[in-house]
Amino acid sequence: MEFLTLHQLSRELNKPEKVLRYKFKKLLKKNTLVEGEDFIREGYIDDKHFLFKINPIRFAQLTELSPSPLPDTNGYQPGTNTDTNGYQVGTKVVTNTDTKTPEADTNIGNQQKTTDANDAQESFNKTVTNEFIDLMKEQLREKDKQLKEKDDQLKSKDELLKIVQEQAKEKDKLMKPEGQWNHFRLEARGATFTAWINGTKAVEYTNPKFADAAPIGLQIHQGLKMKVEYRNVRLAELP
Repeated sequence: MEFLTLHQLSRELNKPEKVLRYKFKKLLKKNTLVEGEDFIREGYIDDKHFLFKINPIRFAQLTELSPSPLPDTNGYQPGTNTDTNGYQVGTKVVTNTDTKTPEADTNIGNQQKTTDANDAQESFNKTVTNEFIDLMKEQLREKDKQLKEKDDQLKSKDELLKIVQEQAKEKDKLMKPEGQWNHFRLEARGATFTAWINGTKAVEYTNPKFADAAPIGLQIHQGLKMKVEYRNVRLAELP
């Protein structure tokens, strides 16, 4: 069995590639596909660097998409024969007719073929339109989810800033006069953060969203004219 890329599958099934990608992602989310049988990750380096290739027959079965081409105005119809890949082979319907058949009968036959082709095309267009609408809805839901996550992060940062500002109102009383060294102790224990200034607790804040390991940095705010010096910086692992 030859695995195909989404682009190749789009040509085989006569369907837009973005519609096939949407259906493929839905199958992945539902854990319907079996890696190695229904799809492979060609050229895998890591989770962002590889190429999906799909089992076309299995994909067509799961999505109920027909791999046969649509009837066209030249008289081609889906055939019942299959090729080595399991696809239906289109055959042209040819009828031996008398060249003297009345012209009116010929016109009726052509009109019927045209009507059938138009009906098939209209049905195909409706299917593609509905699938495209579903795709757009899925993308909008994903976008809303991302925006909500960002909004929650901003709210957490605002809450942190507000608490720090409230708890640090008395910080000036804890600081030594300008020109003298101050002693700061900072502790990050799980999701709780505590700061002492010259031996007095000044700030304590807890937020589960910041419980994971992260870099340690010393900084000052941009846009402000200030000078900050550090000495005797020591790190210790908490028991």
